Amino acid sequence: MSQKLEHREQRIAFEELLEGIRQESERLERLEDAIREVVPEWSLAEVVSALQAVRGIDLIAAVGGAG
Repeated sequence: MSQKLEHREQRIAFEELLEGIRQESERLERLEDAIREVVPEWSLAEVVSALQAVRGIDLIAAVGGAG
């Protein structure tokens, strides 16, 4: 379903919202990449690996649970 935004101000606000979402997605990706980089050197790396073996536990959740 496609929505037409009739007013210029609505389009601007919507485009700004989309840009903000894109920027936050990129920021999250950079932070996750940084975490992936340092986890192997962390003293709790084995705990992180063990937690990730549990269904539904991804890297970020495992790092939070190990720390």
